[in-house]
Amino acid sequence: MTRSVAFGVAATLSLACSSAGISGGVLVAPGSEPEGATLAFFNVTRCEDANGARVPEPEARVTLVRMSDGRSVLVERRPGYDSLIVENGWNEGDTRVFQLALKRSGKGPLLREYRVPRSKSGSGQIIVVERVGDWGDSSRGFHARYAKPSMACELSSV
Repeated sequence: MTRSVAFGVAATLSLACSSAGISGGVLVAPGSEPEGATLAFFNVTRCEDANGARVPEPEARVTLVRMSDGRSVLVERRPGYDSLIVENGWNEGDTRVFQLALKRSGKGPLLREYRVPRSKSGSGQIIVVERVGDWGDSSRGFHARYAKPSMACELSSV
């Protein structure tokens, strides 16, 4: 993926959220994010395209929040954009996985996957996928499978 395509993936995410369907989460205005116990904060760092070439990191913060009902949600905040609240998640060993699908006109959905440590420390990852291989059901929504991400960024603990 070229640098311009990587930016296109990020731009598609921003535009798709405001104009198309979202599965696995919701968009909320800045300041309207859910309240709960903050479990971890992450900054987005070191982004690479599908070929391993570095691409500029978006200015974004990711927060893992435990709601009063015991559910965990992931909140992504970017200056100038609405916040993404990702609810579709499950545990895989020591990792909590969250997935959000954005429906795109004339194409398959764009998948955004977050992998964060279940403990309060450690690093995680954001993965953007343009070609999903398979969709299945999870206890709270869906579970997408893919062969290769289009872009991947590290999540560094703050």
